[in-house]
Amino acid sequence: MSDSDRASFTPMLPTQVAFYFGMVIFGALGVLVITSEHATGMIRTALTAVPRRAHYLAAKTVVLGLVVLVVGIAVSFASFYVSQLILATKDLDGSIGDTGILRAVIGGGLYLALIAVLALGIGTLLRHTAGSIVVVFVVMFVLGIVGGFLPGSWGETVNKFLPSNAGTAILSPVRESEQLAPWTGLGLFAVYTLAVLAAALALFERRDA
Repeated sequence: MSDSDRASFTPMLPTQVAFYFGMVIFGALGVLVITSEHATGMIRTALTAVPRRAHYLAAKTVVLGLVVLVVGIAVSFASFYVSQLILATKDLDGSIGDTGILRAVIGGGLYLALIAVLALGIGTLLRHTAGSIVVVFVVMFVLGIVGGFLPGSWGETVNKFLPSNAGTAILSPVRESEQLAPWTGLGLFAVYTLAVLAAALALFERRDA
């Protein structure tokens, strides 16, 4: 790497790349938590046992969110420390105490939990595993890519507010000019997640199992 590249390199970069795999895994998990019951017909048995659908969906959301939060933070820390061992061979490693690193690592776990909950909401809306996973991937990957091709200053502004671009801001130790502030971005992604969940609950209560 050139001196300028080394100067701009962040030790969080390998962890950020690893998070794309986490987004796929936990996004699919969030979908399967609800669509698998529709596929097998177990949703009818579940709603017989828990007839209040709001309680049923809330319980699934809380359990999924907490499990993925714990696992996500553990994976985030593990990814960071393993990547630093590799980066140390090229004198590119960093420390958890460096500016913005601890926030990015912990925020990464929060982001994965929100992705899983968002996927649960999409799965509840569509009730179809393959279709729901495709929609999750479009929201988390395709929209961000398309946003990068929007022209002009308005395109740059819109791009910042797209779900995946807003959420991934938490993974950057230092705020980039083309991103929202880290916690602002994660907060906006949480708002998107809550909006999808609210729509999912409204539809879930109205239609047959």
